[in-house]
Amino acid sequence: RQPSPSNKTPSFIIQTRPSLAMTSTNTNMFQFVMIPAESENPMETIELDGSGGLTNDALVAHVKDYFYRATGAQARVETLNQASPQEREQIAAQIKQQLGTNAPPHMDNDALLDLLHRNQSQASCDITAITVPTPTNGHTAVSLYAADQAKEHGWPLNVRAMALVAACGYPQSQFFGNVFVGRALDHETADIWKRIDFTPEDTSPQADWVRVARSPGGGGGRGGGSSASSLSGILQQQQQQAGGAAAPPPIQIQNHQNATEITSQYGLDGGPPVVESWGTWTQSNPEVELCLQVPAGTKSKQVQVQFGRTTLSIQVHDQVVLQKSKLFDPIVPDDSTYTLQDSKDEDHRELCITLTKAHANVTWTWVVEASSS
Repeated sequence: RQPSPSNKTPSFIIQTRPSLAMTSTNTNMFQFVMIPAESENPMETIELDGSGGLTNDALVAHVKDYFYRATGAQARVETLNQASPQEREQIAAQIKQQLGTNAPPHMDNDALLDLLHRNQSQASCDITAITVPTPTNGHTAVSLYAADQAKEHGWPLNVRAMALVAACGYPQSQFFGNVFVGRALDHETADIWKRIDFTPEDTSPQADWVRVARSPGGGGGRGGGSSASSLSGILQQQQQQAGGAAAPPPIQIQNHQNATEITSQYGLDGGPPVVESWGTWTQSNPEVELCLQVPAGTKSKQVQVQFGRTTLSIQVHDQVVLQKSKLFDPIVPDDSTYTLQDSKDEDHRELCITLTKAHANVTWTWVVEASSS
């Protein structure tokens, strides 16, 4: 049963229920996760046999069956099967009344009910490609599975799923009701397709694979106001990025109570700093702020920061931190600055760097390429 709407603050603490299948020594076994819409409910780990491969994907079969029951389609089919002739007439009349002028012309009741029966008997789900397989992400694809037209069922927004997809570079995606997330190894050149584990720990927006996903060539998006969608759509976006496409449009998230939960994944709106190997960063509409810890006693003359329009170099005490690292989006070098300041902890100082965005209001989903930091 899908949950009722909840106004409680979402929790990203990972809690898991026991696997729905017994652990096996079968090497084809794999795990995936259900993320309930109500954030206080723990995530569920499902374990299935993946020996069916892509042709008989156990995950898709499980998900379709789940939503076939959860959406009430199964119950509607059973009602039609068990209805008396009089009840069938009543059901047909209700359908025609709901459709109004959209009701199929010249279709009698039996034909209308047969059409409804066929439609409801087809188990289905909506599949969203969060990442596509690339060499950078080890040829792994992560997908999210939701009910078709889930919003129309009146189910609540799934904030945890939205935060995960937003962290992968698609901040405008919306999901309603319970969803499933799974992973596959998909190496077309090597002719390999295999289900591999996706665990509750992988649902964290701070997970390593998420950081790779939103990096160049990582298989995810770039935060430019798009929604995660079809495989072909993401591939087209990646091709545009590789060819030096124009700056993405600013993010425009629909106004709902959880909007801040999504934008804060990128250090926006006073959200927590994004942690990288070299330090942390936050951003506002016009600027990106970087903060790096440097040894106590560090002087300005021991720090070198070089701003390029599309690159950033940092050197501290002759140690290279970043070397012409490619930036997410162009900056205005002459308006970008850095300062050294004392920290609350006396064992280090802080190097604070302000990057002025060349395209104000563009939300950055990373600062420098993972391979160069």
